[in-house]
Amino acid sequence: MREKGIKTLLIVAHSQGATMSSYFLSRNPSDAAGFLAIGMNANQKDADINSAESLKKINIPVLDLYGSNDFARSVGDRGTSQTRRCSQYPVLPAGRGGANHFFDGMNEELLSAVVSWSSRF
Repeated sequence: MREKGIKTLLIVAHSQGATMSSYFLSRNPSDAAGFLAIGMNANQKDADINSAESLKKINIPVLDLYGSNDFARSVGDRGTSQTRRCSQYPVLPAGRGGANHFFDGMNEELLSAVVSWSSRF
């Protein structure tokens, strides 16, 4: 990507992909400027695959976004993972009942949240 002139790399991943990305980023150096996790599972009992634990070790800015009506496993306990002052852990409420895990019918709201956070880079 750098050879093609792309200067800023951001990792954007949803659900299991976000969990896998958090695992990788917590254990490996990265050229990515930031990580946008959407609907990431955060309550695995095994610390090796617990995203809330992985987030503590990630050294780049993080947007950990989930819906107000997301799966319980995606909400989990993020309170202990909020160690990076440049990281954000917003809940995206919208519509009746709030945003679900797939942000159904909320493309504009989801895109707006991602673009707004990404524009800092």
